[in-house]
Amino acid sequence: MPTTRVPDQTGRALTALDHRIESVTGHSVDQLWEHRDRGLLDAPRARLVDVHRSLVQAETSVTFYRVLLHRLSSGEFLIDEALFARIDRTVGQLKDAVAARGECEREVLAALEPVKAAARTHGPAATQEMTAPDIAALLAIAQGAKLHEHTCSPSDCRSSPPPEPASPTASFSAWTRPVSWSGTPPIPCTPGNP
Repeated sequence: MPTTRVPDQTGRALTALDHRIESVTGHSVDQLWEHRDRGLLDAPRARLVDVHRSLVQAETSVTFYRVLLHRLSSGEFLIDEALFARIDRTVGQLKDAVAARGECEREVLAALEPVKAAARTHGPAATQEMTAPDIAALLAIAQGAKLHEHTCSPSDCRSSPPPEPASPTASFSAWTRPVSWSGTPPIPCTPGNP
């Protein structure tokens, strides 16, 4: 017997496509919904979130009618013609809700294709163009490292090894060029003065 899916902390019903959406976009569904509310998404992702919201509403309807059917058949009510009529009506509504959910799932899968295609062309290629030191530098800066830059050219600085960094996050700073200075500018690097 399949287990019942429990709604997440926000009260949103979970769908069968949540994991696929999260893996393609790289964001949780809740983050996508929040970004959509703020107007931060591009058109394909905004469309994906809109049809996903429709899918969540359809999933909620299926859950409602399934629980109602379970309650009607649980023995809580007197078994008579009125109960049979309610059960028949609930089964019909459940069939309609399942059909609507299936249509919404197809719409989500169709909206997911352009996002997938964009992820294939832009996602992995962008990270492959960056070298390992560049990625390390960006991670260090993101974690609060200071960026110190030299005025020496790469050929001048390569003639002697860079000094040992004070911390592991500062190792990228020995080979960078100047951007901005606070205080007095440094002495330019020459082949005899690294």
